[in-house]
Amino acid sequence: MLKSIQNVYCKALMHEQGVWDKHKKVDIMQGMEGENDLDIECKVMLQTNKIKEKDFNQETIEELEQLYKDYNLDNEMSNREDLRHLDIFSIDPATARDLDDALHVKKLREGVYEVGVHIADVSHFVPVGSLTDKEA
Repeated sequence: MLKSIQNVYCKALMHEQGVWDKHKKVDIMQGMEGENDLDIECKVMLQTNKIKEKDFNQETIEELEQLYKDYNLDNEMSNREDLRHLDIFSIDPATARDLDDALHVKKLREGVYEVGVHIADVSHFVPVGSLTDKEA
């Protein structure tokens, strides 16, 4: 459970399972601060999933800068179907370092559901054998 306290997010362990009750006692496991809420939320997700933050070496950073110096998100989006309106969730295990597999479930009508399988094509963005690929 994450609780915002003056721009500090705390990961709390509930004493009992169930719905959050602001009157229940919680143990603060660790406080986190960041430049903004997104920065903090990313740090919490990384830590929760035991993903270690590690800086890329300078050669890899330079390679990334060269690979993506002309990257244009609008061009990329024009070649893809926008699915951001769907509730898509990861099915990768908590131990995964790459979150690239996901599903969505959408009720079409009573008793009929659409299940979407979403698998990221990482090789579209990271060339196989590149420094980035090797370091990741």
